[in-house]
Amino acid sequence: STLNSGRAPRSIPSTRREIASSASKEELDVNKVRGIHKAYKDIFVRFYFCFAQIILCSTINGIKNTISAGSS
Repeated sequence: STLNSGRAPRSIPSTRREIASSASKEELDVNKVRGIHKAYKDIFVRFYFCFAQIILCSTINGIKNTISAGSS
């Protein structure tokens, strides 16, 4: 019983660390998406009932980047 009581406090912080690390990875991925610096010539925003769509046309390569956000 002493071994189990010694292990329990260690396992809880490790799971919290895993959750924190996964959350920080997600935040880093979001920052990577938000951190794109390009000059956009055309920005189109479409609003729907529960949906918003942003279309960005870059002046550098002409490729359209679509960002969609909806509330579920």
